[in-house]
Amino acid sequence: RLDRIGQRAQVNIHLPYIGGSAQHHLFSWYQQVSCIFKTPDPVIGTLFEQVKEELLGTLNASQEQEVSALIRNHQEIARGLLAEVQHGRERLLSLSSFHHSEAEQIVEMIHKLDREQNLQPFMEQVFDLYGVESEHHSRQREIIRPGDHMMGGHFPHLPDDGAVITFDRDTALVHEDTQYLTWDHPMVTSAIDMVTSGEFGNSALSVIRHRQLPAGTSLLELLYRLDCPSPSDMPVKKYIAEPVIRLLLDINGNNHASLHPHESLTELAMQVEKQIASQAIKAQAEHISKLINRSKSDTQQQLQKILELSVEAVNDEYGGEIRRLESLSQYNTNISESDIQLMKDQQQALVNHLTKTEARLDAIRLIVVSD
Repeated sequence: RLDRIGQRAQVNIHLPYIGGSAQHHLFSWYQQVSCIFKTPDPVIGTLFEQVKEELLGTLNASQEQEVSALIRNHQEIARGLLAEVQHGRERLLSLSSFHHSEAEQIVEMIHKLDREQNLQPFMEQVFDLYGVESEHHSRQREIIRPGDHMMGGHFPHLPDDGAVITFDRDTALVHEDTQYLTWDHPMVTSAIDMVTSGEFGNSALSVIRHRQLPAGTSLLELLYRLDCPSPSDMPVKKYIAEPVIRLLLDINGNNHASLHPHESLTELAMQVEKQIASQAIKAQAEHISKLINRSKSDTQQQLQKILELSVEAVNDEYGGEIRRLESLSQYNTNISESDIQLMKDQQQALVNHLTKTEARLDAIRLIVVSD
């Protein structure tokens, strides 16, 4: 506290003692073991508690050789304590330090999101499906308003008198009255929730032409969504490696999901009249029902593997943090046993909620290969 910020003059410490006395030996101990008169010592308190009885006993004896041997021994103990504290500090610094390469990756991901053109066509399809009217306003700007036949009578975050929107950042910066739609915009996130949680559009028929699949082949694509009941403040979804289980079953129940990705089949889909689609679905209704029942066992097997990886991820992350706190608690009295126990309780709560995760059939598509 003597050497404060702004102190320009040298600080001189005067410590009177009687030569050869216990105070003289204690001064030597402080000077040689911790150098506390020159620089702050983070371990002097811990060291003193460990060697207090031995130190005071030797000082009272006032034997020069005994004091010298004691100082050498305590120097070794102090170096060990200091190394442990320094290791803990370096780890904390590493956790909170700025990493240039990682920061550049994050910045590049942000720029990549800005360059992507997927959001605008997605939202235009959502507007069209749910009955939101859209018209051109000016360059890079559109006007959206509730339509006369809007599904549900309401679209999230859309005022009754409409709104001006843009998908371009520079345009939004120029026009303050224009809403800038990004993947994080409340209207967009709510629209995604509507699409993923609602029943609208959760079943479909696709007719495709495929070089590797013979004409007349039928495939049933099933998407199982993983639902984990948990409090909103508990980050369970963070640890679920795969939120969706996808199956692509042939007539015998064999899964071809790894051979034919969802996007590749969707790109090949052709327009089908509703009457023909309805007839095709009715003709295979019984077969579809059997395949759905058979898919449940495959889904449970995949779910079990996903949950094992998820629980392992929780234990790795929280286990490392708990070990760090336990190590620091030996030298930092501010870290109590209750803090460590709280971390253990959070770990166990996450594991308990993860084990309750269920796979719910969320979407189904019948794929017919045409010639």
